Amino acid sequence: MIKFKKTMTEKINQYRFYILTLVTMTVLTVTGFYFYKEKSQVPSVEEDVQFNFIIDGKNYIMPSPVHSFHFLNTMGFPWKGLAEPSPNSKYETEAQNALNLGYRSADGTVLLFAEEKLKAVEARSTFIELAGNLNITAEVKDAISALDNAVTLGKDQNVLDDRIIQLEYQIEKALHTKKKENLAVLVELGAWLEGLHIASKGITNNYTPGYAEILRQPHIAEIYLDVLAALIHRSKDEKEKALLESIAKHLEKIAKITNHTHKESFPLEKVKQLNLIAIDIKKLIESNSDLPKK
Repeated sequence: MIKFKKTMTEKINQYRFYILTLVTMTVLTVTGFYFYKEKSQVPSVEEDVQFNFIIDGKNYIMPSPVHSFHFLNTMGFPWKGLAEPSPNSKYETEAQNALNLGYRSADGTVLLFAEEKLKAVEARSTFIELAGNLNITAEVKDAISALDNAVTLGKDQNVLDDRIIQLEYQIEKALHTKKKENLAVLVELGAWLEGLHIASKGITNNYTPGYAEILRQPHIAEIYLDVLAALIHRSKDEKEKALLESIAKHLEKIAKITNHTHKESFPLEKVKQLNLIAIDIKKLIESNSDLPKK
């Protein structure tokens, strides 16, 4: 069983900058590319925008992927040309729509980091169409407008990060309100997978041990394997079930590759392997003609 909860307090508005900085440092120290903790092992973090996933009695906390992008950005990561969002917004299943909404979220964030604003505008249109497919446009329009205004006014990256996180929150809150927690999870998964695709692509092109270190993240793939197992079990749509099962097989490979010893640097060869898997998953999720069959 999956239970989806929102944990957020009013303190975030006052302490946003400090929280973002602290969580970014935690991302590097604890897990790397994406951060996760079991609630039974650590105190609850209520000040940050976070979503708890309770799976078989275990409570996992997943913050926004923006934190990891922010960390890479502080390292001077070369973003330009890495995000290539699909213009397609018509998909056969709700699961595909949710996954692709997550993909476009990650793409849009990277396009803003790269200052590729024309491409970001194009990606925005597709993003809104995908949100419409999930019937959440009305719920997220204010957050979209706030992000638009920040970009138009040339606000600094901390403000953009804040607006992006708020948009992500509104998406998942809307899906939670509509009792579609499974789709909220898939939006998060889509953003994570596209983040992995973009990061591995950029690191392949500009390899350094420092960049590659953030890919040492086996537990993230493992938590999503647990999530997908629950979603597959409850799914009544055969196409959706086949898609999720195929993604799970790819995640098993990712978990093995990223389970790399801390005694040596994460090698370029493994970065390339991750990128190839991420490309295959991206094609699978963004395709309508090649959906896996049961």
